[in-house]
Formats: sequence, C-alpha cells, structure tokens
Amino acid sequence: MNKFKKFISLLLVATMIVTFCPNVSIGQSVEVKAATSGITNGATYTIVSAYNGKAITQTDLSTFYANCVVWNTDAMSNLARWTLKETGDYYNITNAVSGKSIKITGKNNGDNMDLNGNDNSDNYRWKLVPITSGTYAGCYYIVSAVKNDSGEEEYAEIISDDDKKDTDGAQVRLWTKAKSVDYEPRQIWRIQKSDVEDATFTEAMADKALEAFKNKYYVKNSTTGYNSLGGGFWGIAEVMEAMLDGYETTGKSIYKEMFQNTYKDFIARNGDYWSNNDFNDDIAWAVLDSVRAYLLFGDQSYLDIAKKNWDFMYKRGTEGRTDGLIRWSHESGRGDGTTSCINGPATVGACYLAIATGDESYYTKAKSVFDAWRNSSLYVREGDDAGHVWDSPGNNWRSTYNQGTFLGAAIMLYEKYGTQQYYDDACNVMANTVKGLCYNNILKEENTNSGDLSGMRGILMRYMRKFIVDFNKGEYLSFFKDNAKVAWMNSNSKGIMQCSWQKKAAEDTTWDSFAAYNAISLMANIPTYADSLERDAYSNIEAEDLDYCKGLISENSSGTSGGRSLGGVMNGNYAAYYNIDFGDAGASKLTFKYSRSTEKEGANGTIEFRLGSTTGPLIAKASIENTGTWQNWKEVTIDTARITGVQNVYVVFKADTTHVCNFDYFKFAKATNDDQGYFFLKSDSSNQYAKCKNGSSDTTIVASSDKRDEGEQFKIIKNSDGTVSFKSLISGKYICMVSEGSYLTASTSAIYNGEKFVIERYASDTSKSKQFAIKSIANGKYLAVDPSGDKAILSTSDSIGGSWETFHMETVNGEWIVPDGTILVDSAYKDAFSKIEAEKTDDFNGTINYDTYLGNTNDGEWARYDSVRFTKTAKSIIMRYSVRGKIATGKVSLYLDSLDGTPVGEFYLTETAEDSWDAYVEKQFALKTEISAGVHNVYLKFTPDSGKTYVGNIDYFLFSDEAYVEPTMESGSIKIEGYQISATRKGSRVVGSVEPTIDGKNVVGWGLIYGVNKAGGNTFNISDDDMRVNSDSKYVAALDSTSQGTTDTVFGSSDTATYFVRTTLFGSFTSVEYSAEYKIRAYAKLSDGTYRYSTVKSYSVYDIADVLYKNVKMNTITAHEYLYNSILKVVNPNYAEVDYSWGNDLVGTN
Repeated sequence: MNKFKKFISLLLVATMIVTFCPNVSIGQSVEVKAATSGITNGATYTIVSAYNGKAITQTDLSTFYANCVVWNTDAMSNLARWTLKETGDYYNITNAVSGKSIKITGKNNGDNMDLNGNDNSDNYRWKLVPITSGTYAGCYYIVSAVKNDSGEEEYAEIISDDDKKDTDGAQVRLWTKAKSVDYEPRQIWRIQKSDVEDATFTEAMADKALEAFKNKYYVKNSTTGYNSLGGGFWGIAEVMEAMLDGYETTGKSIYKEMFQNTYKDFIARNGDYWSNNDFNDDIAWAVLDSVRAYLLFGDQSYLDIAKKNWDFMYKRGTEGRTDGLIRWSHESGRGDGTTSCINGPATVGACYLAIATGDESYYTKAKSVFDAWRNSSLYVREGDDAGHVWDSPGNNWRSTYNQGTFLGAAIMLYEKYGTQQYYDDACNVMANTVKGLCYNNILKEENTNSGDLSGMRGILMRYMRKFIVDFNKGEYLSFFKDNAKVAWMNSNSKGIMQCSWQKKAAEDTTWDSFAAYNAISLMANIPTYADSLERDAYSNIEAEDLDYCKGLISENSSGTSGGRSLGGVMNGNYAAYYNIDFGDAGASKLTFKYSRSTEKEGANGTIEFRLGSTTGPLIAKASIENTGTWQNWKEVTIDTARITGVQNVYVVFKADTTHVCNFDYFKFAKATNDDQGYFFLKSDSSNQYAKCKNGSSDTTIVASSDKRDEGEQFKIIKNSDGTVSFKSLISGKYICMVSEGSYLTASTSAIYNGEKFVIERYASDTSKSKQFAIKSIANGKYLAVDPSGDKAILSTSDSIGGSWETFHMETVNGEWIVPDGTILVDSAYKDAFSKIEAEKTDDFNGTINYDTYLGNTNDGEWARYDSVRFTKTAKSIIMRYSVRGKIATGKVSLYLDSLDGTPVGEFYLTETAEDSWDAYVEKQFALKTEISAGVHNVYLKFTPDSGKTYVGNIDYFLFSDEAYVEPTMESGSIKIEGYQISATRKGSRVVGSVEPTIDGKNVVGWGLIYGVNKAGGNTFNISDDDMRVNSDSKYVAALDSTSQGTTDTVFGSSDTATYFVRTTLFGSFTSVEYSAEYKIRAYAKLSDGTYRYSTVKSYSVYDIADVLYKNVKMNTITAHEYLYNSILKVVNPNYAEVDYSWGNDLVGTN
C-alpha cells in the first residue's frame, strides 16, 4: 500500500510540472510514466480518436486476431468498450466482447496494431499518458511499452493515408511522438468510462432489427404494384422463406405480410409454373415457399403451385439418372451432373409435400434421394470429419447452404421414419458445422455481400433451430444467443446487418435484401430467449411464446399475463410448445386463460391439447363458452391425461364460428395420489387400448383401439374400502360390471359394488413389472379380453392364467405406469417362513448374483428381496451357506426396507472348509430385533473380515418364529480375575483377562456381562445361559471393554493376557444395593464373529467389602474405614470392627 501511495504521489508531481511549466512544447521528448489519474483499474472505457471522432472497435470476430481500427460511434456497442487493467506500470486494453487485447505487430513507425490473445508480454502493455492542459486537456496518449529500434517511444495513432484516415475501419498504427500541431490529434484519444451493456439478446432487439429491415427493403415494385422485399428468383425465394420462419416461430403478422406480398410480386414476375428456369435448385426453393405457405396459411393455391412445380422438377431432374440423385442444371453447357445444392432442398420439399398432401409417395421419393445423397461421395459418413457435406463431386467446399439442407432433410426423415441413421446424420452435421464453420461459436462463413454466397447463412439458421428445438439439444442454444448478440452489435446506425454479421456493417448499405436477410433469419429462428430450452410445465407458458404455429397471430393484448396473446385464431389453427418438462411424476390438471367474443349465441369453441402433433394423443380437451368480448378473459381448469417427461404440446383450436378465441397462457398442475389424471388401459393380449366401443353412444368396454384419444381415457377413483373405480372421460360415467354376460360398460353415475374393482400388481418393485390384473368385486372374477369378435373385456376368469387377464396402464406419452391404489397379487409375495433362494434377488449391488447361489460377496455389496411377507413375528433366521476359510469369513447384516438405519440382525459366517466352497451348512441365528407381522423388503449386506475377500456363498434363507439362543462356549483363555472396591470413586470394580488368541482365532474384542440375580428380596433366576451377548433377559447386559478399561497391571498368572477392568459406581448407597447378588461373566469376540466365555461368577458388594475388610486389604486406613462405615455397617449394623494393617488389596475368586 505504501508503494502504491508513493506511486500516486509521483504522478501528482509529474502532473503539476506539466501544468505549471508552459514552456514544455508539443513534441518535446519527455519521459512519461503510466497514468492512473482518472482511470479505474478493471473498469471499461471507450477510446475515441480526438482526430476523427471514431472509436477503437473490434470489427471482426471471425478469427483469432483482428486489425485494430476505428469506427463511427453512431452504432456504439460493447465491441467499442475496453477493459483497462493495470499490469505493473502499464495497462492491458482488452475488448469487452472478444477478450482480445490491443497489441503491436512490430515496434517501429508504421507498424500496425491488432487485437489478439494476451500472452502477458510487453507487446500488449500500454502507458496511458494524460494531457492536462490546452485544447486536449483530459485526453490521453497511448504509448507502447516497447521502444523502437532507436530507443524511442511509439504512440498509437490513426493512419495518415488521406483516403483512409477519415473512414470507418481506419487502421491504428505506431508512430513516434508527433512534432506538429496539425498531425498531433491523430495520436490523441478521449478515454471515457462506459459500462458494459447487458449483452443478452432480447425479443425487442429482434423486433427492432426486423423493423429496420422492413423499412430498408420492403418497397413497392412499380411494375407489379406489390410491396416486395426484392426481385430475382432463388435469392428472393430464400428471403421469403425466412419470413415464413419468422411467422411460424412467433406468429407475428409483420412476417406474414411481407411474405404474402413478396410472394404475389414473385408470381407476378415469374408466373406460377417455372419450367423456363433451367436450375432445379431454384425451383426447389420456390416450391418450399409455396408448400410451407400452404401449411401455415391454408390457401390451396400455394399447394397447387408447389405440387406441380416439384413434380415437374423431379421428373426433369431424374430422367436418365441411375444414381438416385437429381440433376442440378439444364442450362446449356452445364452438363448433367448433380450437386448437394439441389438434392437438399428437393428432399426437404418432398417431405413438406408429403405432410401437406398426405401422399406417402413424396416421403418415398425424399427418402430415396436422401439415401443416395448420404451414400455418395458428397457426404462424409464416418471418422473425424463425419457430417461434412461436399458441394459437388471432387469439391469438398463446406457451405452453410449444404450443411443446412442436409441437416433439415435428416431431421424430417427421422421424424417420419424414426431411423437411427438419420438422427445420427443430423447430429454429425450439426457438430461438423459448428466445428468447421465457426470461430468461438461465431459463424465465420460465408463472407460476401453479393452473389449466391451472400444469402446462404439464413438457410442454415432455419435447420439449426429445427435441430435444437425438435431434438431438445439445449447444448447448442448458445450458438444462437452468441451470434444474435454479435450480429446486433455489428449492425450499423440504421439497424441493418450484413451477411457476415461477425463483422461491422458499413453505414453505406450497398447490399440487397438477400445479404441482409441472413441476420433476420438468425433472429427469427432463435429457439428461445430464456436461459434453458426446456419449459417448466407447472409455471405459466405464455401463448405467444410458441415454437410453431399455423394461421393465428400474436398481438399486444390488455388484461393478459404477459401483455400479449394469440389472436385471429380460426378453426384448425394451432400453436406448438416444445420441450415442456413434466418431470417423473407428471401432470393431471391444466389451467388456461382465454377470451371469446360472442359471434354466435350458444356456440362454443373447443381447445384440444395434443401430444407431438395436431393429431397426436389427446392430453386434454375443453369446450369454451363465449365470454362476451375479446377483452373479457376467463380462466379454466380441466383434468388431463397423465403426462410425464419432456414433451411437445400442440394446442389445436376448433369452432364453427369465424374465430375460436384469443389465448393468453396455460400451465399444468402436478399429479397427486388422489388426483392421478386420466390413464390409458392396455391389454397385454390384444396389445390394444380399452375404449368405449362407440363413444358415448355405446360405452361397452372393448380392448380394440390403437389410439390414445378421448374414448380411451379412464380415471382411477380410489374408494375408502381399498377398492378402485374407473371413470370414462368420453362418457363421464363409471365402469360397471353388468351381471348378465359379465361385460363392462361405462354407464353409471354412482359407485356401488358393480363399479368396484381391485387392481392386483405383479411386483412390488414396479421397475421390474408394471403389469397387473383387475378383479371385479361384484362377482370376484378377473377381467379378461375375449379374443373373438370386438375383443370385449369380460369379468369371467377365476384366476390369472395368462396374458388375457393381464393389463397395464400408460400415460398419454406411452410410459407404462402403475397407478396408486393397486395391491400386490398374492403370488408376488415371498413367504418369510419358507425358503427364499438367495440367488433370486430383486436387486443387488456388485457382482454377487449367480445362477444357483449368492456368491462373490465383496465388502459393501448387498442383495434385496422384495415383498417378503411375515405372517407372524420372526425371531431368528436360518441360513444355508458355505465359507472357504482361506479367503472368506465375515458378517451378514440384515436390514428391512432400507440400508439406512440399524440392522435388525447381524450374524457371522464362519469357515465351513479351509479351501473349498462345496461344504454347505445350515445354521440358525438370533435376530437382534424381532420382525413383526407385515410386508418388507429384506436386504442382506456383506462385510468380510479383515484380510478376507468374501463373506461366503449363500444357498437360501428363511425366518423362524422360534427364538434362538446361541450356545455359549467357555474357554480358560478368558477369565474373571477378581474384584475391587474404590473408596475414592465409590464403586466396585471387576477385573478380567483375555489371551490374544483362542482356539486358533484372533481375539478382536472383549467385555463383561452383568446380571442382576437377586435384589431387595426378589429373585430373577438368571441362568448361566442367560449370561451371553445379545441375551433375551432384561436383567442381563453385555458391555464392551474400551481402551480406557485396559490396564498394564498384571492381576493374574498370565504374562500374555490383556487385563481389563470395569468400575460400577454406587447409586443409592443402600443396603439393598450393597447386598444385591450379581452374576458376572467375561466374553471374547473372535475374528470369525463367534464368542467365547469365561465361567459365570457371583458376587455382591457386601461380600467383596467383607473379604477386603477382614483381611485388611485396603491400601489406606481411610479406605479401610470407608468399607466399615459406608458399606458393612449399612448392611449389618452389628458388624464387628477390625483394626487396619497394610496388606494386599485383591480379593481372589472361588
């Protein structure tokens, strides 16, 4: 800090010298220091030339470097903002957008400055020297840290060429300090703080850019009388298609207007049959305009034009060819060759014609052309360059045009056929495009404002958007956000952008709409302005925030949630919303807001919410009544079919009036166990959905539908008695079992026995099986599909004999789901008291599952057995196992329902053979906690002993309702050595000893077992068998010895034993406590998990005190008297006093 203050002081002194010494002339050689006065380290600034008023600006983002130039400030953006960061006595000057820093390319007069990645060398360091007086007071010199070959300082200046120095793009270079006043301003810079603007590209920016584009290029053609975006053929066709993109993805009328009038002008100039055009790709582009216009606006004339021209083009282009590809041109001298530029738009056009006409032959032709194209030399199918589309045979030029159309064709064919190859092709092309045509995610090709290449970028934008939206590829969303941001910043002061939007657009706009539309296509095709591609199903989805639409318009509206709504909505119009995330649980309700002017009294409209397309499975359907006026909004909540995952939702509008409604927003509500939504019941035998036979007119339930629509939807109602009922959406009635014929019909309005059913699922783990059977309460029979006739569902089966009695539920998106309210079928339970084959797990962790046994039981691995039914209390477990002692022994922990918590049992598998897995034994183990009657998932978790790899192999196990007492095995290697009384701590102490090994096994733990046998005149009859670890007696406790209880004192005859003690402090200090009879036993835990015990001893505090006192074994007279006064006389007031003498204090055992 002191150094910094000193530095500031020196600068102030230097400033004062300049201020108060007027004789210092311009150009005089003065040693300058880096200036911090007025400059905030790390802040952003604009750097404007005092000579021409232009700012240093990053005008090119297409490569790793760019020239350092100046540009006018009328279209100022973050590209003209620079972060100034101190680096020693100098500054780095870094662009706020690109992160590139200003550097020198040489060190002498005339050497240019450029923008590059900072390597922390002096080439990137600059002094900022303040000018404190005169005309340019407050300005700065920018001086390089590197001196020239003559040892002089070099200054940043505007180039001196007369034809360049006053223009946008004038180069900034190095020169020594100016000697003349006229020359000097080119070396002087105004450095002003200017905060970085929010770089987020917004919808308002896109609207402003579109308005500027319209103002510049949408003018009346005096010859045709139509307003138009330009003339020509294929170029204007592509401009028109960008207008279709904008309309389809926003619903905004400005796009529709410009398309329709430009199209009229196009037809007026070129006619509606284009056989005189020798270029098949030109025709293909105009066909795309026509067929897409039909799909969006519904005018039959568009389709008629599209169809006749594509048919002509295809016939002409494939005549005489045997390779499946289409000839590019029929112009004289062009030859009969093919190129990617014809096969791409022709394929996409055929796909659209198939959609528009319903004629599958167009899809067949599209597939044939595309397959030939991708399998030709024009496409790289494999390797590092997979996804590279060549221009023509022998020409590997990668263009936005060909990458785009190939991408679009692959997407549309995948969406039709579902062939993985097409999906992979689309992914490869997308990746190859970003890799090969971008720098730092910014598109760098093509770079011209004239000719065919000037309008190719817009094609790619369309299909990149389709790839991102249709395939939910949010990882590419940044491409659009980054490029739109850069294009916006590079627009000129009139808002016009050029083809190469990574470069600054000139004020003198000499290019036509074909070059300018590219950035409009980019902005029109932005997948979303939100941060994420996926939408939250449970938050408002604004109606105008659509992905695709037909017919309607988005407009400003009062009384709406977002200030806009969909209007002009007519019968058959739709809006599509992609990538709505419903989560795993899914939705069951839907709320939407609409208005509907009264165009016809009593006439309602309909809104359908469908999955994936306008004719896809029905999610929900609502009848909408008149609200009086368009400004009178109404919110409605309806039930939906259960829907899960990330889905595309189409909202389809229908009415027999001129308009259907205005639409504001919609959102879903999450399903709950009490409101599960509507499901689709599917028979596993017919592989078809249950439905009302003939809608609401004949509600007999038959399993004969292949659709997921209104008639196939049923809601599950959970009844209080554990049964369920089914309600039909289309009839609004409950399904009833009709006794005569045992058929089902959705025709009753109340729930009685005939409407009650039990759903019996086959597995508790629904990830294993989601199938179930349905039993009627009315007749106790299972529902089955009659294979004959109309496949009626009948309540006639006595048992579940096969797939005819088996069903499953599906969501509207086809996901199998087990609804709440089901019960587990008897056959799915495992009887806890019968053998459970260990290898028949429901789930496991690791590699433990074998065909005939459970093996390879490594540390931490586990096995799960679902739906184990305990019909009575289990107190022990029986297990058949083998243990190869050379590599196995260890503990099995038994858990219920979860591996969290405390195990209900722990048992040790000991060696059954030293070096074989074949020696199986059956052994019973006690449970630590009894298992009450009920159903549980049982877990077995394995922990091998130290130095062992496995626990053991398990054949089977079963539970028992009989308690099991592990036989106690005594050993002379574990002993009770004796007792002590502590006068200071006021308690009794038991001393034990244990040898390090017993029966050839290491001792891993030890402790003492206490039992209260008699107290206060009560006898508890503790047997020696009760004196064990995990005793069932409540009067017995086993206490592990700890390190605090281990002593170095040798109390017995063994020098190898470990001696341990435990002190029990007195509590009541009463005769009852001192005369109580205790049993005591030492135990040792061995490495194989088994226990060994000492013999059982008995003692009382009074007996210990009596021996110690009479034999004068206490080590102080105070302790000796404590025994007499505090214990012996408390029990026996007539106890005879004994004089103290020193002696041993240990009482031996009997």
